[in-house]
Amino acid sequence: MINLALTGTIEVQPDDFQVVSALLHLNLDGVGYKEFFAHCFAMSLLMEAEVTSANPFTMVPKTDKNIFRSYSTFKLKTAE
Repeated sequence: MINLALTGTIEVQPDDFQVVSALLHLNLDGVGYKEFFAHCFAMSLLMEAEVTSANPFTMVPKTDKNIFRSYSTFKLKTAE
């Protein structure tokens, strides 16, 4: 739903999302960007203390999650 609200379709992620993956030097060969975008958005929400016990992304460094959170917050504020 976030993807749809930001881009008008669920098939593509926002253009600037590729910058985030590039900054983190992520190898996304064979990974669907739209699914990865959804996971990153979920990671940004799962940082809340109330839900950290349910976070399946324990292998992702907190610094990366903070970047996803900053990006997600920015996208939500600019979408208003």
